[in-house]
Amino acid sequence: MCERICEQRRRDGLHGLAIQYGPVGDVGVFEGSDQMLQFASFRKQRINSCCDVLDKLLTIKQPIVTSYVKVDQTKGESGGRQKRMIKELWRALGIDPDNTPNYLTLGEIGIESMFAVELQQELEREWNMKVTLNQVKSITI
Repeated sequence: MCERICEQRRRDGLHGLAIQYGPVGDVGVFEGSDQMLQFASFRKQRINSCCDVLDKLLTIKQPIVTSYVKVDQTKGESGGRQKRMIKELWRALGIDPDNTPNYLTLGEIGIESMFAVELQQELEREWNMKVTLNQVKSITI
């Protein structure tokens, strides 16, 4: 409905802009959950990213625009990067994933609070993943 109004306003020479955001990870149904996006071709967009791109979207002459973060479908470099990150995590924790049951969580293994905070910050900085300390402790081997 909003989109049709914006289109009509543009035809009438007035300003109108409908912004369609993809899943926003900091608010709403996607906050703290990745289950709904497991097989999607896009990932959660941080609210900061939504605000950062707003200036650019406001300059577009189209009445309807979309903002989302697309999943990198090429597993080449990012797949290797993921494997290196996971390998580094297990090395830092002193865990041999081949000999440790895969259902154990980091919390059950006894991850230290400071290390959990470091891991939380690393996930946000390097992977743009916002997770809580409880979510860090629930990561399985």
